[in-house]
Amino acid sequence: MAGKIRKEDLSPDDKEDLYLQDRRKKDMAKYIGDNIHKYRTTQNLTREQLAEKSNLTASHIYQLEIGNSVPSLITAIDICNSLNISISQLTENLLFEDINKFIDAISKDFNKLSDKEKKAIIHLIGDLSND
Repeated sequence: MAGKIRKEDLSPDDKEDLYLQDRRKKDMAKYIGDNIHKYRTTQNLTREQLAEKSNLTASHIYQLEIGNSVPSLITAIDICNSLNISISQLTENLLFEDINKFIDAISKDFNKLSDKEKKAIIHLIGDLSND
């Protein structure tokens, strides 16, 4: 039988690696879920309201908030856009802390700008990155 390896056929080291990967995924799911809940409740949104804003179901939001699943990147972006937060705010300590602080500082200042100023900054960044 080719294909899938049964768990009982794995070496003790492989079993340990598999356990650690699973534990890490569960910890991340719980952490992200807690943050979704925190930002949703801070903005006085119900699960149904967030679901409607992010084109998800309230049940899916619930599963994410209790850490039963890890959001896909698209789902995370939809939730962040609906809550008007950045991915770095959603993932906070899961990313390198210095990067988060930098992104958050820029994001807060950027959001204070007018649309015209935002376009100018984006254009400037584009020009600088092409050099």
